[in-house]
Amino acid sequence: MHKTTTPKLIKNHKYSAVLETIWKEVHENDGIVTIVFCGKRGKGKSLSMAEWARILDRNESDKPRFKASDIKLDPVEFLEGLVGNYPRGKVHCLDDAGLHMYKSDALTDMLKKVSKILQNIRYKHPIILMSLPHFEQLMKDARTMTDIYIEMYGIKKDLQLALGTVQILKISPFSGEVFRYTILQTDNKNNNKFGTLVKHWEPLPFGFNKPPQEFIKEYETIKKKKLNELNEKLVSSVKQSLGDEDGSNKAKRFTFGEAVEYCKIRIEQLKDSKGKISKGKILQLTDEKGRQLFGYNLAAELKRELHEQITHT
Repeated sequence: MHKTTTPKLIKNHKYSAVLETIWKEVHENDGIVTIVFCGKRGKGKSLSMAEWARILDRNESDKPRFKASDIKLDPVEFLEGLVGNYPRGKVHCLDDAGLHMYKSDALTDMLKKVSKILQNIRYKHPIILMSLPHFEQLMKDARTMTDIYIEMYGIKKDLQLALGTVQILKISPFSGEVFRYTILQTDNKNNNKFGTLVKHWEPLPFGFNKPPQEFIKEYETIKKKKLNELNEKLVSSVKQSLGDEDGSNKAKRFTFGEAVEYCKIRIEQLKDSKGKISKGKILQLTDEKGRQLFGYNLAAELKRELHEQITHT
């Protein structure tokens, strides 16, 4: 068991009972916590998730570690972060997960890999936060690994609060049925038939504060750029699929070695503003007819291979 001191910010928070339970599960009980924020667009789930990340991702000296750039909108970047090196209790966020993790035949294979990674990184003791429109959009494998479900239902502008309820989850691995348990709030009610006292469980209402304005501004800039990249990728994939039946819209097939050599010739074209290889730019590579050359998974593999070759050059 790993011993640690709960940061003062968490101990003194108005919802300390919940936040301290999460902190201790990771830092003292050698566990892992997965939290899903759900709600329609504009209900405050993204910024509420970001605020919880800022509170929970702290070192033992109560210094914050979480940055706006730590929130991922790309599932591959999110998973790369999970399998990388990081300190115990590091918070990993996937925003708008519903865009990528909904039930779909095309994404079944990827989701199985996501579930596998979530199972295989338990020894790293991360805290995982995801946002999506509805909890059932997650496949059963991903749902069974969710510990806490947060349903966002409104914004109270005069108080600068997003409103929601927090519930502990237990999910049947066989049927996928969801059992919800409250965290703090109980109501004792009389059972007239038997004349005994029984517990009546209720979800715990929450008011979520927004992160500081400078954090929000930085994240909105990052989010806009990333969503533009994802939209370009989606448009390219739609174009590519239009002629799939007769093969007229399929780009040239490369072996992995040929793809690496093709990218190496265009290496400067594939770097971002910081000089790093960008998967988004690899996805934008097209042939003379504007057809996308490399799919999502191959682009991720090419990025890793190119980075490794550059590092060892």
